[in-house]
Amino acid sequence: MISVISAFQSFAQIDILTKGGPAGRTETLSYYIYVLGLQLFRVGLAAAVSILFLIFISIATQIFVRYMYREQTGDEFA
Repeated sequence: MISVISAFQSFAQIDILTKGGPAGRTETLSYYIYVLGLQLFRVGLAAAVSILFLIFISIATQIFVRYMYREQTGDEFA
């Protein structure tokens, strides 16, 4: 899970090396939010995408934690 979260945080490398790459091939969601909010000045859309991103990461983390808990103990969450 930590590897997945760190993959979503790869903003600096993409910004410095490729600026999103040819035709957006190396653009990640975090870089897309940056482009929307700070380059295209579509702050509302960038905020909405950020909230959806937060919800997605929260749900994925919760599923992962439940799976690991079940695997470790053999029970369900109470």
